[in-house]
Amino acid sequence: VDGRPFGADARRLSESSSHSRNRSDSRIHIGPSARAGGPLPHKSALSLRRPSQQLGSPLLGGNSEPSERSKQVRFLTAVPSDLSVDQAHLTELTQLLSLFEKAVAALQAIARRGAVAVDGSQDSERGSTTARSQAIRGLAAAFLQLSRLSSSTGLVRHYDKPTLAQFKATTQAGHERPLTQIKYNRDGDLLMTVSKDKVANLWYSHNGEHIGCYIGHLGALWTIDCNKTSTLVITGAADNTARLWHAETGRMLHTWELPTAVKRVEFSHDDQYVLMVTEERMGHKSGIYVFAIDISRPEQSNEPIVILRASGAKPTVAAWSFLDKFIVSGHEDGTLSLYDWRNEVVVETAKAHEGIITDMQMWKDGTYFITSSRDMTARLFETATLQAMKEYKTDAPLNTATMTPTQDLVILGGGQAASEVTTTSSRQGKFESRFFHKIFEDEVGRSRGHFGPINTLAVQPDGKGFASGGEDGLVRVHHFDPDYFKFKYDY
Repeated sequence: VDGRPFGADARRLSESSSHSRNRSDSRIHIGPSARAGGPLPHKSALSLRRPSQQLGSPLLGGNSEPSERSKQVRFLTAVPSDLSVDQAHLTELTQLLSLFEKAVAALQAIARRGAVAVDGSQDSERGSTTARSQAIRGLAAAFLQLSRLSSSTGLVRHYDKPTLAQFKATTQAGHERPLTQIKYNRDGDLLMTVSKDKVANLWYSHNGEHIGCYIGHLGALWTIDCNKTSTLVITGAADNTARLWHAETGRMLHTWELPTAVKRVEFSHDDQYVLMVTEERMGHKSGIYVFAIDISRPEQSNEPIVILRASGAKPTVAAWSFLDKFIVSGHEDGTLSLYDWRNEVVVETAKAHEGIITDMQMWKDGTYFITSSRDMTARLFETATLQAMKEYKTDAPLNTATMTPTQDLVILGGGQAASEVTTTSSRQGKFESRFFHKIFEDEVGRSRGHFGPINTLAVQPDGKGFASGGEDGLVRVHHFDPDYFKFKYDY
């Protein structure tokens, strides 16, 4: 190892237990994860570049995905207090390392003999093959014995695959199908995720620990939101229902029955109303439903206050404006509509994109918002006038877009169509989170990691990290390192 012969002593054995823990067994992948009460142990997956740098160059220090074998081994972060490695174990380990050294030396000798000269005779070739086989068998036997020894001493703990895949395989944690939306609560300490597997999950955002599930929908979930006090959660699904949940206990409080699937839900800024965008199916027109929310009792009214119907293409997304005065909707034909929802009047319309609007996210005060589209662009609009202010161009269809509160950056996500992913590598599919400067519209960084298109993005309200959900069923949570907050755009 490092040019030194194999050997064993108490110091080296103690050092071997200080490997960093492999966290890749969780289905929620944490970028540089932060342990509670401590600094970030690793660098962020995001790196920023100056405009003069080539976009084709690697823009991130990414974490390579672990092998299947590495997913079955978890190293302790420190030697536990109850760990006792006696002299017998040390002696056995010394003998094992000696076996390793002999096996490696034998393989090296065989390689040297083959490199210098080969007799060419059949007997010589047969002897070389036999010696190589014996050396490989000795090496394998040493590995097996070392695995048994390390497990018995407690230095390395092995887990079976069902345990490691619990976030993916069970309905109590993780997702088995593509993500459709992720949301942070107002404080940023909780992360909510929904996917097409009928389960809504709640996680701690700082370390990806699973808290619980909201189970009850009978179809794929499309959308989720929570109120400002993080006491109520609302979900919308393909079973033509929207459901209200008690955030802490997971108890279902109310169910709204709608004509078609619910594609987007969102609480108003004062938590007194909730909007729901429905799909156009089976002769039923799509619409934007607004219901009143009474936090004093679990049962809610099933009668909507208003139903907003689009005169043109169906709405796909919607959001509340500043002071809940307007509702802004994005449509399948790329247009935007500004509704005075109390009077059921369309105040303004604008042509925003050439393709379907896939996502819309408001700035925290509701005065402007960002949209994404399959036409490979994202745009920034003023809410009151629907005037386009900025445009961000990419070379891939976009499914989602969001804005960071602490830096003048926007984050875009998308990639090649899911139906074509099997024929394309992750790099060619453009499955990265792309960072653009909000003002100058230049791309300044990328974050890789997903194996399919990115369907949804969300940024922590304090701007210390962001999360992405993809077609691969993974949620990746990234924490920005200190260099991110020192970043100044060179213009």
